[in-house]
Amino acid sequence: MKLLSTRLLPLLMALPVLAMMTPKVAAAEEPRFQALAEDYATKAEIVAQLDQIILTNLKIENKTLEEAIDEIQKKGAGNKWATISFVIRKPRTTVTAPSFDGDPFAPDDEKGEKEAEEKKPEISDHISLSAAKISFAQAVDQFCKKTGHRWSIEGGGKDVPILVIKPAEK
Repeated sequence: MKLLSTRLLPLLMALPVLAMMTPKVAAAEEPRFQALAEDYATKAEIVAQLDQIILTNLKIENKTLEEAIDEIQKKGAGNKWATISFVIRKPRTTVTAPSFDGDPFAPDDEKGEKEAEEKKPEISDHISLSAAKISFAQAVDQFCKKTGHRWSIEGGGKDVPILVIKPAEK
């Protein structure tokens, strides 16, 4: 019994020190997570406001994404969130090296590529949307779905939010 207690003595002495250190670490990280939570709450509030803007008799025919966003901003005129600034980010372009016949490093998965192309949703550069009643946020969702994009709110908080539309990840 005495042998066991002498081995545990250093551990038992270290426990109170560890217990005192743990709250300080958590307290130091708390403001960062609090700011993050406030940022998410602010963005959620803005999205909720965009969802409350109801657009009536919306008819958009063969417009680009930018033109479609401009159109719904005009339809929602008078509401401070309908005139939110927006940015459309373009997809990154990739350059592929030319291949030659018999190249051992060339992609060899033509069947897989064809199957992937067949499963892709219908994506277009131009948008047509007709709705008797739709919210601003739902309209942006539809535009993004039709053009292969996704959207989010970014920026410096409540005062200067930006509606960011970027290519959906594959």
